[in-house]
Amino acid sequence: MARAVTVNGISYMSITAAAHQLGIKRSTLASRFKSAGSKEISITVPDREVTIDGQTFESHVAAAKFYGINPQTFKSRLDAGWSGNKLTSKESFKHTGKAVVVRGVAFTKVKHMLAHFDVDQASYNELLRLGLNHCDAIEVLVARKRSAQRKVA
Repeated sequence: MARAVTVNGISYMSITAAAHQLGIKRSTLASRFKSAGSKEISITVPDREVTIDGQTFESHVAAAKFYGINPQTFKSRLDAGWSGNKLTSKESFKHTGKAVVVRGVAFTKVKHMLAHFDVDQASYNELLRLGLNHCDAIEVLVARKRSAQRKVA
């Protein structure tokens, strides 16, 4: 059976109803009531309105839907302080890897470089941990590989 609760002086039929109306998780609100030990609490509810490029939306979810972006992506961009086209762009800004140049050849990702020289990631990482830069690490691994091939032949 639902129990009536009061949040910020406003009564609700249940914790679930209050959480839904306030736009916060039920579990969060329930833990606040448990901590307070009463049926009445005061909390700070975040401002739900979002204004992007002069247009106001009722929430970040509504703004994300308007721009066709995943709401979690939009919220994380908003929290990070992004604005303008970068905030509202459908383009992904995920880290795409580290570009490296070895022996005059440019690689967009380290894994492409490792595949090109046919060396394993673990050995490469170990040399980096020992203080070698990526060019020297590749040179050492290629030399080791040549030495091993000579011993087999």
